[in-house]
Amino acid sequence: MNKGFEAFKKTLSPQSLKAIYDETKLEIADDHAEGTEAFSVAMASQMAINIVEVYHRWLAEQEKENDWVNSVVFCLYQWRQI
Repeated sequence: MNKGFEAFKKTLSPQSLKAIYDETKLEIADDHAEGTEAFSVAMASQMAINIVEVYHRWLAEQEKENDWVNSVVFCLYQWRQI
């Protein structure tokens, strides 16, 4: 599996997964009766979508951090050349 995704998985706490679960449950509550097979399928599908969305936000944050670090390193390298 992707090293980035493995790092992301380590950031998921039981509380963050519960928050995703609760959000998902609210999103599908009007469309499916809880306890039905349709509810279970919708819940699993929407949870997967929500986790992927959280992963994409995490990736964007990592990219911003990497851009900042690369900028600092570049500036330090330029300063050292003076």
